[in-house]
Amino acid sequence: MRTLYVFPASQNSGKTAAMIAASNGSTEILKAMGRGPSLLNLKDADGGTAAMTAAVHKHSSVLDFVRLPHA
Repeated sequence: MRTLYVFPASQNSGKTAAMIAASNGSTEILKAMGRGPSLLNLKDADGGTAAMTAAVHKHSSVLDFVRLPHA
């Protein structure tokens, strides 16, 4: 089991919980959060998304999850 730490936006450059979960490879957390397009397409201060974060950290299971059609 992984530990996920969530910090206030002022301390994480505008990263959402989905981005932090993606950077940790936490597909389970993303599933629990849902798959709304707004959740996955939000951009941080640098213009990054949850999918981009997962790609940088080479979490293919997260990339597979975010690529599925949105419900």
